[in-house]
Amino acid sequence: MEELTFPDCGTFGCGDVTLTVYDRAGLPRDPTFSQEYLRSRVSWTAMVEKNSTDTIFTYYSYIPHGNVKALLQDLPGVGPKRTEYVYDLVSGNVNQVHYQKGYPDQLIHRYRYDADNRLEEVQTSTDGLVWNRDAAYYYYPHGPLARVELGEYNVQGMDYYYTLQGWLKGINMPMEGMVSVDSVQELMPFPLRLGITKGITNPSIPV
Repeated sequence: MEELTFPDCGTFGCGDVTLTVYDRAGLPRDPTFSQEYLRSRVSWTAMVEKNSTDTIFTYYSYIPHGNVKALLQDLPGVGPKRTEYVYDLVSGNVNQVHYQKGYPDQLIHRYRYDADNRLEEVQTSTDGLVWNRDAAYYYYPHGPLARVELGEYNVQGMDYYYTLQGWLKGINMPMEGMVSVDSVQELMPFPLRLGITKGITNPSIPV
């Protein structure tokens, strides 16, 4: 860019513009939303679309450590929607995410981790009392992700395979003894093989 005035909207005819404001609190339409610990951090953003009178605002609030404590999105035609985060003070992991806490459209995510801070389980609830399991994660003894099971009743499982270097080489890979790739696809919705190096995988099996 050789133009010192770039991006001068008058010269370059800017269309969609995203404004980012630091340090200074905004004026959210929800008076109960308090913005805290904004110093040297993003306070709010605005997405201004060309030839549109609607602007999307997002406001942020932080904890002293710098993690986002809550954000408020003001969407045209929808109104302000709040998302709040609950962290573990020692590890910094997200323990819970509350969407519209206390409102009829409330949705809560709850996360569980193992001793190595790896995600083990994700649960959701609309009231904080009855929880449904959305996903469970299993790991190989040496660390990498081995399997993901989706849904309360394990409606989908995904197995992960790696090379000796630790590179991902396949998901739901066909195993020896299976009749054909077609039969595998009936059992596994999307078998995937990556031919990273000749000899490690068989590139003749379609992705």
